[in-house]
Amino acid sequence: MKNIFKTTPDNCKTVILLYLFFLLTSAQQSYAQRITRQYNNVSFSEALKDINARQHKYTINFVYDELEDFKVTKSIRNQNVPNAIMQLIGFYPIRMTQVENNIMVECTHKTTYRYKGRIVDERGNAAEYATIALLSPIDSAIVGHGVSNENGYFVIPCNSRKVLARISYIGYKTVSRIYKNTEMGVIRLHPQTMIVKGVVVMGDRPQYKMLPGGMEVAIEHTLLSKMANTFEVLNLLPRVSVNGQSISIFGKGAPIVYINNKRVHDNNEIVNITPDNIKSISVITSPGAEYDAEVESVIRIRTKERRANGFSLRADAFGKYNKWMADYELISARYQTKKFEIANSLWTMGTHDGEDNNLITDIYLPDKHYHNNQKYMTELRNRYLSEYLSADYSLNDSNSVGGSYRYYGMLKGRINSVSRQDVLLNGVAQGSIDQD
Repeated sequence: MKNIFKTTPDNCKTVILLYLFFLLTSAQQSYAQRITRQYNNVSFSEALKDINARQHKYTINFVYDELEDFKVTKSIRNQNVPNAIMQLIGFYPIRMTQVENNIMVECTHKTTYRYKGRIVDERGNAAEYATIALLSPIDSAIVGHGVSNENGYFVIPCNSRKVLARISYIGYKTVSRIYKNTEMGVIRLHPQTMIVKGVVVMGDRPQYKMLPGGMEVAIEHTLLSKMANTFEVLNLLPRVSVNGQSISIFGKGAPIVYINNKRVHDNNEIVNITPDNIKSISVITSPGAEYDAEVESVIRIRTKERRANGFSLRADAFGKYNKWMADYELISARYQTKKFEIANSLWTMGTHDGEDNNLITDIYLPDKHYHNNQKYMTELRNRYLSEYLSADYSLNDSNSVGGSYRYYGMLKGRINSVSRQDVLLNGVAQGSIDQD
């Protein structure tokens, strides 16, 4: 075959120019897949349509009416399409599923009603990341949960026609109201002054930063650093609920907790961290591939840089009286340097609970009336003891090596029940039954 293409200097220049043009075109096409947009209170459906029209790599599938109620206010800067959609989702009950270049977006809570409203502060400015919990007015069970967006707007799917809404926002008084209408309107919050030992506590509201699968909350130099303990801090974070030392995330169950990349196996470890020593907390509701498949949610607590402060001793005591006295005491000793730490904590907890019940039974027959009056009392006493010894050496910011030992036992457990029944027939005493 005759070669019809001869290599000449001019041909080489042409090939190089064509190659550079190809690279530039490819770069422009690749860059075109990045999304930079500003959305101000537009429906989620319209935002998805806009993103879909501005790129050609992905096919975005969704049901328009299903996402129409969810409003988004978001500034997206140079993000690929999946990350842009995840930023729009935020804390909405919306799920994105990606299979190669096909993206499916859908609402995870398909309910009869959707409670909608907007939260503002005392000046009328949007209250971003306020927490809205919908409770059953009958038993206070949580039936819905949501978080306000940058415009203060929220949408909460719920099957209950009547709810008790509890709105909480850091630095403001908690609002509790009954709603029978799904249109909750504008809810205005009022500041709450924190006074500790006669001193007014001042501080900035925490800064929120969206992360892949969740968000990061700055604690240092904010009002959260003034809380009494870390469990109170966690209870104020979006979607997080704390009952005693039990932590849960709405719709995700109990999370896995990490402190400086070390997994927490006993929540008593959280007791030893004071809020003023926390730098930030990350709440991850859609864990990525770095976690096991069964992990539903993660909380990461990042403390301030460790300082060589030598030996420290801490003591805590808690008492509660409700007919009987309950108590909790903790004492912990710690020695640490910038790299090494050894700690030993000992705690004991006592509970004293019970009930006084009165049960009356009447049986009516044609010529007889049986009356049974029963007084039934129960009393429970428990005493627990636990010791936790741990040591670790920090290799770098992401790795450490160490070990721990824990003893846990019940020192005393007792249930005492006393019952007395008085039986009457037609008003005449027939006898008594005593049980112990």
